[in-house]
Amino acid sequence: MNTTTPYLNRENLITITETIKFIASILAPLVAGYIGIKYGQKQMRMQKRMDIIEKQLNEFYSPILGLRTHIRANGDLRVKIKTLGDDAWQEACKDFREGSNKPDITPYTKEIEYNNKKLKEIFIPQYNEMLKIFREKYWLAEPETRKFYPQLLEYVEIWNRNFNDGLPPQVAMKIDHTENNIKPFYDELEIRINNLRNELLKK
Repeated sequence: MNTTTPYLNRENLITITETIKFIASILAPLVAGYIGIKYGQKQMRMQKRMDIIEKQLNEFYSPILGLRTHIRANGDLRVKIKTLGDDAWQEACKDFREGSNKPDITPYTKEIEYNNKKLKEIFIPQYNEMLKIFREKYWLAEPETRKFYPQLLEYVEIWNRNFNDGLPPQVAMKIDHTENNIKPFYDELEIRINNLRNELLKK
């Protein structure tokens, strides 16, 4: 006659079930807490990234690009006025050759003087402001943007030297000083500000 008691009898099953419930009641909050911490850390990292992007846009990229846009709009207007002025002067000279009075060149020379004054008193300071923002907010610039600092510095410093007698005429004639030299920097600003805005809007 077999008198061995089966291991998995009713009482043992109840005990095992109760033990599992007890362990689960302890582990469930721990697991939930772990998942919550990981999720919270991810959210904090995302929020930190969003905060950085906002600072990049508000304190670095937008101010520099705003100055650039203002200078460019004025430059486009200057070219438009100059083109119309050149056409008017040619017509006046043609009329003079055909017997009219000698044209007055004064308005045209004053237009040149106005442009030079505005360049010195308004636009050169704005270029220097761009350089100042770049220098003081350098940490907000993306790595792709930082490499353009030397080009901007050179462009602005040549203007500063030119208007403060710090550049010999012979040297000035040999320097390739055009705004095309920093056009890649302007392109980078446009690309970077669009990328950052898109990243910000997706979150």
